Amino acid sequence: MQFKAAGRVMVLATFAACLPTAHDAYKSDVDRTLLAAPTPTRQVAAVGVLTPHPWKVGQWATYRTPGRGYETLSVVGVDVCGTWIMEEVTSYEGRIREFVCLREPTADEVQPSTELVQMMIVQINDRTSSVIDFKLRDNPTVVALRESEELRSLVAHVLPATWQGDTSLRETIDVPAGHFEMAVRNEGVIGTKSVTSWAHPDVPFDGVVWIKQANGDSFTLLAYGESCTRSMMPELAAPTEVAASRHAQAGERPKYRDFVGLGATSSWITGLAGESASGASGIEGRDGIAMTAGLELIADVAWSALDHSPDPTMKESTTRFALGFQWRPFAKQQRPRDRFSRENFYVLADLGYARLDRTMDDTRDELTSGFAAGAGAGWTLHLNRGLALDVEVSDHALFFTNDDITAHNLAATVLADIFPSW
Repeated sequence: MQFKAAGRVMVLATFAACLPTAHDAYKSDVDRTLLAAPTPTRQVAAVGVLTPHPWKVGQWATYRTPGRGYETLSVVGVDVCGTWIMEEVTSYEGRIREFVCLREPTADEVQPSTELVQMMIVQINDRTSSVIDFKLRDNPTVVALRESEELRSLVAHVLPATWQGDTSLRETIDVPAGHFEMAVRNEGVIGTKSVTSWAHPDVPFDGVVWIKQANGDSFTLLAYGESCTRSMMPELAAPTEVAASRHAQAGERPKYRDFVGLGATSSWITGLAGESASGASGIEGRDGIAMTAGLELIADVAWSALDHSPDPTMKESTTRFALGFQWRPFAKQQRPRDRFSRENFYVLADLGYARLDRTMDDTRDELTSGFAAGAGAGWTLHLNRGLALDVEVSDHALFFTNDDITAHNLAATVLADIFPSW
């Protein structure tokens, strides 16, 4: 079991290759953590009968990784999907956080099994996190991850050691986390490399105290505990909120939902000065600037051609310019995971200017113009790579100055949006 977990040494040894060059903030964090590692004053007694060390919210263990870096495992919460475990790996080049929700294994389940993984959230540095739902079994990403050696090694690393039938050698060792009497010693080969590992049942997760490879790379326990990690369940649904608050404190405005959109509209315009009501079709453009996660300022331009004109030789059209807002009352900081989540709902209101034109041949004349005010509601369907569709209904009152005409423009609109920040 410790050899499967020892595979994490090789995974972590290649961590730096996945990230850009060294970053001063992460370098300082790594140096500070490794310098603060305690001397081995904790005395951990030998254990006669090896028993599992079950998960408990608050458990944690921190290891020095190959090269200059460290890894922290912690139990951060319990949810309907199971127990949430966080693995945080920090090097000079950056930080990777993986939140994994694992269900309880069944009695006849071969361990470690990637089938235990129900949800996974991955965040690199302070970028937007990726959420992977392992219940979507046919998803290509899920299939690839379930078959990957990296996920198998992670599951083996965080599962409590069972110690069943263990007859390994015992050896007393000293590491920064303490003096461990009669730690369980195992030797073996991973790939082509000889590996020696020591483990102890007082240590949570897989119990690893020290892993040493023949080439000198090592994975060493720096410290561990049972109650110093606070529950992070409120942050699991939106792990990027932590990064967002940092930007806010620095005076930066996170651009969660800035967008531009262009689409088509189909509407019904009530009668003007005794004329018949008319259907209309046209185009609409919108620019949105995020003020908060749920509030966007919008600028709107819409043009519609009316189906009816009192003079068949002429065509009528309306043009509207407006400024307003869209409010998403259920929005969170990150992109909604589900297209049918209520986070996608929004209401809008705007004020602006409208005009009615009549055209014959190439000559356009303004019949009337005036103040416009409108309100509506819609739903955003997020697609991939920052693309989305807005489907909305709205009503705009057009207060034309000629003869004090008031018309209503009842419209159904579909907009194709681009969210550059996503």
